[in-house]
Amino acid sequence: VKFVPSRWQKTRPIKRWSPIARKKDSYAIGFEVLLDGQFKQLWSFKSWDDHSREKPFLKVKTPAFYLSNDGMNLVEMNPVRNSEDKNAVVVYSKGKIVNNYAPLDFGVEKLKFGYNFPVSSGCDRVGWFTSGENIAQYGVANHIKINTVKDEVWNINLITLDLNRAK
Repeated sequence: VKFVPSRWQKTRPIKRWSPIARKKDSYAIGFEVLLDGQFKQLWSFKSWDDHSREKPFLKVKTPAFYLSNDGMNLVEMNPVRNSEDKNAVVVYSKGKIVNNYAPLDFGVEKLKFGYNFPVSSGCDRVGWFTSGENIAQYGVANHIKINTVKDEVWNINLITLDLNRAK
């Protein structure tokens, strides 16, 4: 998997405090390495780091990605600013979005201050999960375990892409 972030530049005329603008969009590409050492592209998508167009300094998101062992499924976890934002978890299969989840889908109605916001942004430092981890059985990553700020555990199966509350 190759992730290339967006490229940015100052807008014209260039001055000390010129605003920045996106010059080239981010993209991700999944490859398979063939027996002869060549690469075969499996999937691709754009704009993985584009969070918001409404505020110039909050445009870049910093997702965590979890890849299935066959490389065909990908789960993206993001910090969000409200509990209804469907970009909290984005699920891809073969480079296409198959599902989006909001914190409300995980039972989180109110975001908590100080969680999973890696960039300091003043009063916007709120979150919905405390951790996410890839869980392997017999050396094969088969699901993602997500702990929410409500101390609930959820699992996303990396093969079927099903979301379930852990028992």
